[in-house]
Amino acid sequence: MKLRAAVVMSAAPGGIFSLLRRHIRLGFGRFGDGRQMMSWIHERDFVRAVEWLIEHDEVEGVVNLAAPNPVSNEEFTRVLRQAMGKHIAIPSSGWILRFGAWMMRTEPELVLKSRNVVPGRLIERGFRFEFPRWTDAARDLCTEVPAERTW
Repeated sequence: MKLRAAVVMSAAPGGIFSLLRRHIRLGFGRFGDGRQMMSWIHERDFVRAVEWLIEHDEVEGVVNLAAPNPVSNEEFTRVLRQAMGKHIAIPSSGWILRFGAWMMRTEPELVLKSRNVVPGRLIERGFRFEFPRWTDAARDLCTEVPAERTW
């Protein structure tokens, strides 16, 4: 069995979720045109899925560790803004994306490329997600986040 993981969303400091929260906190919104799809998985579902797969060693092939409901970048950032109680959203495009990617020592394509992955094998075999929808996952992750600076 081979595992492919979507972006794992965790409230722990230093991960991608921390960067996304900072992006929203600074008043930015969607990346590019916002139509690109985003696959994600809540950290608890990631851990639960790995444990479940260990117990179900009959599962073969490639297993996608992703929530069953990918969302557009527009929806992803809108829902995250709502969970954070933020209303301002300046779209991130052009020089903003290039500058941010340069600061993070990465490529802007990482947030501009569409990823529409679903966990077919997990669903077929009966795995139940605690956070199948981004709305619930974002709300949960935002309640877990330690106090941060507000600048």
